[in-house]
Amino acid sequence: MSAICGIVRFDGKPVDSSELETMVVSSPYRGPDGVGYHMHENAGFAHLAFHVTPESVHEKQPLVSADGRYVLVADVRLDNRDELFGKLGIRKDADRVVTDPELILAAWHKWGKACVEHFLGDFVFSIWDTKAKALFLARDPLGAYSVTYHQVGNCFAFASETTAILDLPFVYPVINEERVLREIELLPRSHEETFFKSIFYLPPAHCMEISSTGHKLWRYWDIDPDFRTSYKTDDEYADHLLELVNQATACRMRCIGPVGVSLSGGNDSTLVAACAATQLAKSNLPQSRLMSFSYVFDKHKECD
Repeated sequence: MSAICGIVRFDGKPVDSSELETMVVSSPYRGPDGVGYHMHENAGFAHLAFHVTPESVHEKQPLVSADGRYVLVADVRLDNRDELFGKLGIRKDADRVVTDPELILAAWHKWGKACVEHFLGDFVFSIWDTKAKALFLARDPLGAYSVTYHQVGNCFAFASETTAILDLPFVYPVINEERVLREIELLPRSHEETFFKSIFYLPPAHCMEISSTGHKLWRYWDIDPDFRTSYKTDDEYADHLLELVNQATACRMRCIGPVGVSLSGGNDSTLVAACAATQLAKSNLPQSRLMSFSYVFDKHKECD
């Protein structure tokens, strides 16, 4: 997957380009298809490209709106593209591919902060409002992609990986010993905590807005515990489950390279592998067989 990072100084001081470059260098494996930068006054952003979907090949990030007001960086795979085309009134053009970041920016223009409620897929993205001097961050409902952040004084930094923040010269990390203890003891842990006291995850299904007056965090999606689906027979439940798994598997097979699966041999990964292999055999993709990857051990053969 790709990666995003950025620095905003709410005291108005310009961002040092070398600091942004330091964040990029920390995760070279996230940007094999190039790196894009955007610097403007007190804000700087970078996008590390890792092309996976057919549309991602056409991405040019950071993406600036036509009027120059908004700057977007995103690591994203939208699965409801056709639905968004209809809602946003965008016509498909055979001569031009509309990318996922472009759909996000169009949704931002139409729905503002509520745009996240219309997305289906995996994503983290930020939108910098150059006029309001406010930064918006969002993460997908299940947290498939991650973003961490750190604030010291009037300086706010965010990145897909914690290492990008740790390498900044103004960051002095302190180990979060309670978080380490909970990890070792397999105890429940907060969705916001990292192994460092001053660095936090944006939780799944959450948005955040940061400005000179502070920051606001809110949840935009949650499961509905009262929702029920009722069928007369077990076979109907099984058919519905298989339909959903096939849909979810198909979304994640929309790629430009070989398709593979991490196969543990349990019920979950075996079901996904069976659905993926069946779909792949019927697809137009050049590979006809699914590749699988499993952990094997030199010792404790009973674990294989």
